[in-house]
Amino acid sequence: MARNIPHRKIFLTVSASNEKLKWFAEMIHKHVTDATIFAASDGLIALGKLQNAPPHVLITDLELPKVSAHKLIDVVLKTWGNESTAVIISAPPPADEHHLDEIVTGRVQYYTAEPNNDEIFTKCLMRALNFTAHKQETEFLLRFLVPGDLLLKEGDKADFVYFVKKGRLRAYQVSGGTEVELGFVEVGEFVGEMAYVNGEPRNAHVQALTNCELIEVEVGKVDSVLFKRPSWSKAMMLTLVKRLKASNAAKKKGS
Repeated sequence: MARNIPHRKIFLTVSASNEKLKWFAEMIHKHVTDATIFAASDGLIALGKLQNAPPHVLITDLELPKVSAHKLIDVVLKTWGNESTAVIISAPPPADEHHLDEIVTGRVQYYTAEPNNDEIFTKCLMRALNFTAHKQETEFLLRFLVPGDLLLKEGDKADFVYFVKKGRLRAYQVSGGTEVELGFVEVGEFVGEMAYVNGEPRNAHVQALTNCELIEVEVGKVDSVLFKRPSWSKAMMLTLVKRLKASNAAKKKGS
């Protein structure tokens, strides 16, 4: 049965340290909405929870009592039904090329900093969630960004439209090596909506200013998604009105 990641994200955190489990939970709740977290203090408990309810993301220490983390990770990577589960390992990466393919795709990541390093852990978390979200067969997916990430690049082909659930972004163009600020994209607005309207390449760069959670919809599925969700249709119209007003204001200012 497919999991519906746009509405709920399931995490399994594993560590013999209660302090570390608490920190993992605080970080997840800080950055992810609608998160359900299961915790385990040893590998045996974690193995049972993993087999009963595969999580979207497994976060584990490498050294665990009773059952090793390697066993847990092997269950995730090799067991049918866990194809969309991502793994964050709280340890330095191994010297050999272990899990190289999974590291490249973002499915496996090593969190090498000490606990309480918000920025580095958040990047691992967002990359893991992006991996698991794009493994789901749904009308729309989630996209996660950290500050500084580029969502759209001017001139790129426009394949997706995004709805902002959380966070703030800025739109800008580059002219003569100088960035020209166009405006900001807020919660409840669409971004990249001109791909749906006219199908032309992106006309601006869009960059995350904060941690962002966006709903990603293929351009070809926008009609169906909007038809089923009247509130999104209203949000789309309000976004287009805002863009039109901003464009008219810019023209008046330049005239």
